[in-house]
This record gives sequence, structure tokens and C-alpha cells, in this order.
Amino acid sequence: EKNKIFLLGCYLAGFEHCLSEEFYLKKINLFAKQNSDSEIYFIPHRNERKYDKNIFAKNVKINYINKPIETYLITLPFVPGTFGAFYSMALINLDIMFKNFSDIKILNLSFDKDEWKSSYHRKNFEEFEKSFKFTNIKNINI
Repeated sequence: EKNKIFLLGCYLAGFEHCLSEEFYLKKINLFAKQNSDSEIYFIPHRNERKYDKNIFAKNVKINYINKPIETYLITLPFVPGTFGAFYSMALINLDIMFKNFSDIKILNLSFDKDEWKSSYHRKNFEEFEKSFKFTNIKNINI
């Protein structure tokens, strides 16, 4: 369904030494605003904290799941038109799963690496971006 977006959460956003939660939530809401004509299903990482739905834009619905997105999808009656995440291995897996479906978009929501407080994680995410170049994953700056 083209008007549905699954936005996967980022486990590291819960750690202040990695990424500011305020910045993370701001980016989610900015993405929601840029896609205001779509229903966005925000799927926090299994280890991410619970969120109050009122901190998100009106088109964002929180969907907590207790399994990887790759296995969760087989339980659904639909496939969203777009998947997005912040530097996630799930994006690579989804790219492999949907490689023959040109109408499904897979997006990496990137941002200035200086926002990653940990240089260790910053280097890891730079490696993700290098890997994304060999896929159909589109890197968009939020």
C-alpha cells in the first residue's frame, strides 16, 4: 500500500552517549511532516523505550512488535509502499527481500554524523552508508 510507511526505530537513540533522544524524535517528526499524505507506522526497536503517542505528528502511529521486521511482515495482510530507518541492517535485509519489487521504496534516513556522539558508532554508520551504495536503498538527509 503506497500510502503506508514503516519507519523502523533505532535502538541506540535511547542512549544519551550515542544519540540525543530530542534530536531523534525531531527527525521522526520532520520525516512525518515531509510525508504528511502517508500513514507512518513507527516501529520502535524491540529494546527501545515506550513512547507517548502525543509527541509525534498526527500521521504517526506507534506499532510495538516483539520480533524482527522481516518476520513480522509475513503476518500482515499488506506490504507498505515504503520502509525507512536510521542506519539499520534491517534495510539491507528488506532490500534483499524486495529486490524484485521496484514499487517498494527503502530509505535510509541519514543526518550529519556529528549528531552521533560516539565516534565508534559514527564509524559503524559510515560503513552502513558504504554498504548501501551497493543496494537499492536511497539515502535521504533528514
